[in-house]
Amino acid sequence: MKGIIFSTEMIRKIISCDKTMTRRPIKPQPIGAEFLGRIINPSDKRTLNKMAFGDERHITDRYKPRYDIGDMVYVRETWADYSNEEDRKNGEPIYIYKAAWGDDVSTGYWRPSIYMPKEAARIFLKVTSDKVERLQDISEEDAMAEGVMKEVPGVIKYGNYKAAFMALWNDIYRKKPEYMWDSNCWVWAITFERIEKPVNEEIS
Repeated sequence: MKGIIFSTEMIRKIISCDKTMTRRPIKPQPIGAEFLGRIINPSDKRTLNKMAFGDERHITDRYKPRYDIGDMVYVRETWADYSNEEDRKNGEPIYIYKAAWGDDVSTGYWRPSIYMPKEAARIFLKVTSDKVERLQDISEEDAMAEGVMKEVPGVIKYGNYKAAFMALWNDIYRKKPEYMWDSNCWVWAITFERIEKPVNEEIS
C-alpha cells in the first residue's frame, strides 16, 4: 500500500467528500510525444499496464502509474504525536491531525506530512480511475471534483471552477515553472473514493 500527501485544506475536502480527484505531474515529462494509451500486453510483463507516449512510428516512453486503478493508498497529512510515555509503553500511541485541530494546538508542535509514520494514517483511499491528460484539458466537472471553491467569501471570486483550480495549481507549483499552468504539462488525473482502513494489509 502506497502513501499519498495532501495539504491540510485538501484533507478537509476529502473528509467532507468535496474532493474525489487529484492531479500530479508526470515525472519526468514526455518530450515531443503524444499520449498513445495504455499498453495491455500479457506476454510482455515489462510493458504491461504502462502508459505509452510516442508518435505514429514508435513508442518513445512508457510510464507505470504511481497510483493505478484498484490501488489502496493511505493519506499522509500534517500530524503530531500526543502520546505520553505510558501510551507508548502500552502500544497505544495517540496521534492528532492539523485538519481536525487547526490552531487549537501550537503550530510549532505540528510535523510535516512527509514525516508521518505509516501507522498513524487515519484516511484511506481506493483509486477508481486514472487517466493521462494535459493539465489545461481539465473539465469544469473535474475541477469541481478537485475540491476547489469558486468563491472564497470576502477574499476572491472566480468565474468558474477551472479558474479556481488554475490558481490553486499555480500556488502549489510556483517554485517549479516547468509544471505551472502555462506549461500545460502532462499529468496523472486520479479519481478515488474513501474507504475504511484495510484489514491485514501491509502498508509500505
